[in-house]
This record gives sequence, structure tokens and C-alpha cells, in this order.
Amino acid sequence: SRPPGSAKHPRQAGKDRVMRILENHGLVWLSKPKTGSTTIRRMLDPYATVTSGNARPYYHHSSLRMCIEDMDGAGIDWSGFKFVVCERNPFTLIPSLWRYSKVNSAYQKFWEQGYDKSLPLMSFADFLAEPRSWKWFNQRHRLELYTRAPIPNPVHVFQIEDPAPLVAFLNGEIGAGAIPEVLPRDNSSRYDEATLEAIRAAFADAAVRARIRKVFATSFAHFDYRNPWR
Repeated sequence: SRPPGSAKHPRQAGKDRVMRILENHGLVWLSKPKTGSTTIRRMLDPYATVTSGNARPYYHHSSLRMCIEDMDGAGIDWSGFKFVVCERNPFTLIPSLWRYSKVNSAYQKFWEQGYDKSLPLMSFADFLAEPRSWKWFNQRHRLELYTRAPIPNPVHVFQIEDPAPLVAFLNGEIGAGAIPEVLPRDNSSRYDEATLEAIRAAFADAAVRARIRKVFATSFAHFDYRNPWR
């Protein structure tokens, strides 16, 4: 989740397009990082009129507020749009963020300028013990960043663990068969036994579990997520 910058042209294009706007169907697909939405994003491509880029406007992981601001700037009337976002169990999201970002012992993420790949990677326990990780979760990964803004439009939240309601919703808005009922799995995380044990040990700490539930309280309110690392 790179921090948003600035750009000149409202309709971005590129190989790694994430957020989608389907103007002909009144839909906006907001991309919350690491919520397993790669497959559906690709299937929305034939219908998308606006795709995101590495910088604003239309940054890949724009919050709802950022998206509204950028649509305003482009002269797109968002008042008739429905917004869609996927959520993921925070107990699986956090290990995925750690694994994906390849945080090193200097707390550099692989996409950051000056990343030193010669340094050892930070362990999962150390990643959770680092205050900057929790600041990152708060600033970029809480569900309410993608659902709360001063607009009356509905934001439809789906959990990626159970994609059937999401597929039914999208097909109802776009047209029957736009998204197949059985989705292939892309970019799923795989952990060796040592990593699995490290994750289980970290989440065995009641204080860590309580902090996760506090930071991601909106996610737990939407879906009755449990700690699966037993």
C-alpha cells in the first residue's frame, strides 16, 4: 500500500490497476489492500471506464474520501454510484501484509525508496511489536477508511472469504454472468510450518488479540471473525 502522491490525468491506466470505476453501471470498486480481490478486479476490466494508478488522482488503494475527491476533480457525478469494497479477517490480513511487504530489520518495506534487501527480514513477532506496524494498520488498513465519508451513497461491504454474495451483487448490477459463480484463487499466501508456528505463537498473546480487535473493530462488527490460528 504505497502512499498516494499526485498526478495530472484523471483516467489512469497501467499493468497493476486496482481501483475500478464502472461509469456505465454506476459502480466504484474500492480496493482495500490484501483483501484477495485480484481475480474480481481483472473480471471487472471489460466494464471499467476508469482504472487506478500509482499516484492520485485514482490511487490504487484510495480511501472512500480520496475517491470522492478525485471523482469531483474529474467532473464525475458520484451521487448515483454504488461503492463496493471487500474485507478480510484481520487475523489473516496482518500476516499477509507482513509477508507481502518484506519488512526488513530497518523497518523498510520492499517498495520504499532505498530498501536494503541485504538486511534480514523482520520476524512476525517483531513486526507486531513494532509501533509503526500499528500506525500503518490504523492509517491504511481499517475498514472505515473505505466506508466512511460525508456522502449518502451506500458502501456495500463483502467478505472475500465468502465471495458468493459479492458475485451475486456484481452480476445484478452489471449483468448475469459477468462474474463466474466459482472464482479461481489468485495470490493466496502459503506459509511453511515454521512460519505458521510463529504466527500461532504471536496470536496466542491475549494482548495482541485484543489490540487487533480494537484497531479493526469495524471489521469485527461487520463480520464475526475469529482467530483461525489455533
